[in-house]
Amino acid sequence: MINKLGSILLILLIFLTACGGEEDADQTTGCEGSEEVILENLTGLLDGCGWVLNRVDGTRIEPLNLNDFSVDLVDGKVVQLIYEIDSNAVSICLIGDIIRLSCFE
Repeated sequence: MINKLGSILLILLIFLTACGGEEDADQTTGCEGSEEVILENLTGLLDGCGWVLNRVDGTRIEPLNLNDFSVDLVDGKVVQLIYEIDSNAVSICLIGDIIRLSCFE
């Protein structure tokens, strides 16, 4: 009897813990510790340029993997992102550091 009750409580505890984790994930929005930037479409305006990101300090950065994320690209839209500078990448746009996004929304 005690073994059955213990097993039931263990299963219930596992179920409640798993469900609680999903609720926490649903409540988390945004890229934690992200930077706010503005999308800018330079396609056709500057040779070799496409979408770039304007930082608050006025500098621009060039994302390598923008298409890996499902965000509507709208000129002037404010977005949140986390990235790393990719010092091995090259660009013919030459407008800013080249970055690899890890979070973008």
